[in-house]
Amino acid sequence: MIVHDDLLKIVTYDPETGLFTWLIRPRQRACSHIAGTVNSEGYRQICIKQKMYKAHRLAWFYIYGEWPGAQLDHINGNKDDNRIANLRLANYQQNQANSRTRVTNKLGIKGIYFHKFSKLYHARIMVDGKNLSLGYFKTPEEAHRAYVAGAKRYFGEFARAS
Repeated sequence: MIVHDDLLKIVTYDPETGLFTWLIRPRQRACSHIAGTVNSEGYRQICIKQKMYKAHRLAWFYIYGEWPGAQLDHINGNKDDNRIANLRLANYQQNQANSRTRVTNKLGIKGIYFHKFSKLYHARIMVDGKNLSLGYFKTPEEAHRAYVAGAKRYFGEFARAS
């Protein structure tokens, strides 16, 4: 793990833009290029001293001088928006609550599934590792309203409805 003083000598971080720029590139040449690349998951990663770091974790470390806990949440859901104002500490459940609708969701509405047997729309939410039913509804809109209310109830500021 890189120490804070070394990080400050290698890169500079702009908390307004969330971008890192090299002060000294790994091969010791001076430059001012944006550091890192975006990986296949959408996160910016930066290689420092032959170790890969995710930029959002480096941003937290750069500003606060200590590594974040297990999870850091991008408030707006954009994995490459590493402005310090867009980052917050979260536990696994909170981070998942702020995730976007999964690509595999056939309806494209988070927390809503069509129940073939009843021919109704089922709203459900995962809380503490358990699926909780929020009810069955005639329309996806009604089910979505139930999901939004449940997300706000269980996840507060971390609730994302879409």
